[in-house]
Amino acid sequence: MTLTWEIVDAAAARLGATEAQRRKWRQTGRQVPDGWRIRIAKDLADHGQPVAFEAFDDLPPRPGRLSAHDGSDTGSATAPAPGNARNNSPRRERAHG
Repeated sequence: MTLTWEIVDAAAARLGATEAQRRKWRQTGRQVPDGWRIRIAKDLADHGQPVAFEAFDDLPPRPGRLSAHDGSDTGSATAPAPGNARNNSPRRERAHG
């Protein structure tokens, strides 16, 4: 079986990995942590899809939408990032006294 991000994402979601964790694993310079690799590989084997532990090293970095979710729970690209709302808000007038 060839391991893909879709398979990893579905298994990780089943095991309780958060959306933020799974997105981070896809980023350039990162990968699925060893602890999660073990859990995912065991889960896949339990579901009749054995995978070599080394197959995780062949997954390409691929930021973007997760396969286990539709667009309704991944946020909007046009919404301001949390904590940056003040940068996108009009300035308040100061009281001159």
